[in-house]
Amino acid sequence: MKRLSVVVLALVALISSSAVMAQTRVGVVDADQVIYKSVKGKAFLQSLNGYVQQKQNEIKQVVSEAQQTEKEYKTKLASLSDEKKLAMEKKLSDYQTRIKRMQEDAKRELQIKQKEGFEKFQKLLQPIIDKLAKEKNLDIVFSRSQSGIIYLAPTADLTAEVIKRVDAQH
Repeated sequence: MKRLSVVVLALVALISSSAVMAQTRVGVVDADQVIYKSVKGKAFLQSLNGYVQQKQNEIKQVVSEAQQTEKEYKTKLASLSDEKKLAMEKKLSDYQTRIKRMQEDAKRELQIKQKEGFEKFQKLLQPIIDKLAKEKNLDIVFSRSQSGIIYLAPTADLTAEVIKRVDAQH
């Protein structure tokens, strides 16, 4: 008797949770697509690309200087004193260290800029998503890129509407 009542209670709980889940309204937003397709997102990505290009140019300049110094070293190698050879070799070694440090610094700064930019973009998106979810009477909104969703009905995807609203904030 006790076992039967436990089974009945479990079935009732399962049926009632299924009924609740059937009434739950869900939406999904692909934040990556919002960044790639919205005006503000494209501007952010363009600024990151500009930063990368600037750093690449700065590093190329130093690499060019190092190559010129190395060429000069090889040309004059036979006529250089031991002291001058050591000085030029140290200069070449310093260039290598400088280039490596510039690359590491640029990578670290880019990561910081990306993190700050994505956090800022998330702060921009959150009120838009909140408002849209309330308008559509949604109970849950998932991030498509972080959810592991393998199927999504087109009616549940809010991404296009979020992009429109982000762009409308100009």
